[in-house]
Amino acid sequence: MNIVDPVPVDPLAGLEGGEATPIKGRGARTKHPSAYTCRILTSKGSTTGVKPKSEAQAQGSPDWLHWESAMAKEVSELTAKHTWELVDAPPGVHIVGSRWTYLLKHDANGDIICYKARLVAQGFT
Repeated sequence: MNIVDPVPVDPLAGLEGGEATPIKGRGARTKHPSAYTCRILTSKGSTTGVKPKSEAQAQGSPDWLHWESAMAKEVSELTAKHTWELVDAPPGVHIVGSRWTYLLKHDANGDIICYKARLVAQGFT
């Protein structure tokens, strides 16, 4: 029985960007990104291909309606769970701020299936 080594396949073949760029690992061998990683990095299916880093950047994005909907969903979930209670701040107390983080969820084909926005604490107590 003759065993033949498989021909290496370029994971970036057919994708925008051309040839695979080798990634240097800790070992001596050269690593190539997987096809799944390449689809995520090129954000196939996204109108902008960029995850916003701030609310202002999200508002300036062509995907703003999706981000706004995700933010409204997060606020309604937090409100329904009684996550906070509005009270007057006692004098001399440091108030912890908050900020939005954004995440794109992709399917196996690299298409966007979900826009996620999370309200997280910012600062130290």
